[in-house]
Amino acid sequence: PYPLGSELGELERYSVNVESVIGHQLSSHTRKTSQAAIAGTLSYMSPEQLQGDLEAVSYPSDVFGLGVVLFEILTGQVPFPKPKQTEPQTFREKVKHALIFRSEPLVWPVNTPPIPDELKQLCQRALTFSHVTRLQTVREFTDTLIHYLDGVGRRKQALEKVDEADLLLEHARALRLQADRHQLRGEQLESKLKSSDHETLKQSAWLELDRAAQLNFKAFQLEDDAERTLHDALIFDHKLSEAHTRLAERAFQAHQDAEATGNKQKTRHFEAVLQRHLSLSSVSISHKIKSYLSPTAPLSLSAQSDTGKPVEVIAQRYVEQGRRLILESEENWGVAPLNHKPVPLGSYVLTLRAEGCVEVRYPIFVERLRGWKSSFDDLSAIPIRIPHLNAIPAGFAYVPGGWFYMGGDPQVSNSPSSRRRLWVDSFVMAKQHVTHREYLEFLNDLIQRGEHDQAYALRPRLRDEEGDGIYLLRNGLFELIENQFAKLAWPANYTDYEAALAYSLWRADRDGLPLRLPSDMEWEKVARSVDARLFPWGDHFDPSFAHMRLSQEDPQPGNSMSWEADQSPWGHYGLAGSMRDWTCSLFTDPFPHQQDSKVSVPSIEEQEDLQQDRVVRGGSWKTQEGNCHVAFRFVATPKYRDDDGSFRIAFSLPPTLD
Repeated sequence: PYPLGSELGELERYSVNVESVIGHQLSSHTRKTSQAAIAGTLSYMSPEQLQGDLEAVSYPSDVFGLGVVLFEILTGQVPFPKPKQTEPQTFREKVKHALIFRSEPLVWPVNTPPIPDELKQLCQRALTFSHVTRLQTVREFTDTLIHYLDGVGRRKQALEKVDEADLLLEHARALRLQADRHQLRGEQLESKLKSSDHETLKQSAWLELDRAAQLNFKAFQLEDDAERTLHDALIFDHKLSEAHTRLAERAFQAHQDAEATGNKQKTRHFEAVLQRHLSLSSVSISHKIKSYLSPTAPLSLSAQSDTGKPVEVIAQRYVEQGRRLILESEENWGVAPLNHKPVPLGSYVLTLRAEGCVEVRYPIFVERLRGWKSSFDDLSAIPIRIPHLNAIPAGFAYVPGGWFYMGGDPQVSNSPSSRRRLWVDSFVMAKQHVTHREYLEFLNDLIQRGEHDQAYALRPRLRDEEGDGIYLLRNGLFELIENQFAKLAWPANYTDYEAALAYSLWRADRDGLPLRLPSDMEWEKVARSVDARLFPWGDHFDPSFAHMRLSQEDPQPGNSMSWEADQSPWGHYGLAGSMRDWTCSLFTDPFPHQQDSKVSVPSIEEQEDLQQDRVVRGGSWKTQEGNCHVAFRFVATPKYRDDDGSFRIAFSLPPTLD
């Protein structure tokens, strides 16, 4: 082959003049010497050498020869093969064909192992026909090749780090599974114990739960080590797809967990992490994440009016302003049903209107991927009922059946630590608590029926009150002795569960409605809407938003409607503050409702149980911020009564018109 790095004078005897070759004007001496030289080196010579262009022959000519050698190493073939011949070719013909081959685009054989793009590009830059556009020096060629080979070594080191991280994550997964088994055994043992049992009986359960905590902590440490190892891999090769893919998968899970717990700060953080790794991840995970991060999700909604008239859907989106959620301007979404309508993620209130029917407020929470469906499942896709104008009594608000989130507030007790998505059927609930005026009407009706002892036993009274108190009998009827804690127009406080239950039964008989107290989950849905907010107004607290201990210079009860922010999307007042509410649900531990399940109204037997502890909901005029979180579940005996305890009434509404 042509000797690399030779002097220009040495190059001369290996060169021919292309014009002479093609024009058949080579001297016999040139033909003889050139033919002898070309015979062993033709495949490695640059165009300018073949053309005999001595002024152009220089370092780029050396580069051309290196390009031929690299091509041959990669493919096992020279880049410019000799043409097939049926008879011997003359020297001129060989040179002519060599020049023609060099002027055509480089062709890579199809039957060779995969060749890295970087090496293909290096060959192409070394084998261009024009020496002007070619790599100009051997150093430039070798530097490029060394940089590639260095990258191969760094990639190997990076992949070793990925393998190391995979082993750590595999070990962590095994520890998580062990922890889950210990946690389950611990919870099962705990469920068989009473809170009053001696600590020696609880040791076995504690050991299981402690072991679960230890294993989870070890798994967390391994996962943290794995993440750092993956970042180390990117130091060796910052574009390593394998490392970016695994980091994206971890951020993907972390983002889902953050959204599930309502942690907006972490949600934003992990979305930024996902975006950082997205373009360099594998095609499959990249596609999955792009779909996951879509700003819209499908809405499917079906509604039917009692009058048979079309149901118009008006939408308003919640935005945060002044630390409260407020509704933006109305947008007409057309007429129900809406099938797989793409809607921007977020929380909304839909207003469903039909001629001759009540205007129904229907909050929705359009979640990532899941979107929103107005049915429990595809098998029981009953349309949202839009009731007649006279179907909802004055002072009540209709809450259509649907999904909502409960729990998941770390600052409260007696509630699941993680959010749970539950379905509650349609119901109607009073917008305010029963007042002393309304409760007096009940007691005095009992007296007029001759049930004096029952009326006297159910009167609101102080905790340790004996004899006459705030309710006095005068002229055969009860009267309220108003003071700073009790007024006729204020909620009927000092009422125990038996009093609340008795009033609801009396009112049901009087009004001809299946009235009862709201259930535990009905109350939480009303207070939190469907988007897992911490308070009726959003996720930020301020004493001016609710009737609580710090809302007044001199704390005392009052009219709950005076605190406009403490209001559900359906118009219920006094949820985070004002007065606590009795519910018709017994308190059970552990929490009885599982994720994605339908919650039933407690049975009559459960509602009428006057022995077991009951769930009481809501903050009050004298509680601190912690009790104003509407996920808080207070536990009380049926005999509990206080100056901040009251109740309101509700009833179930059939999903269809009978």
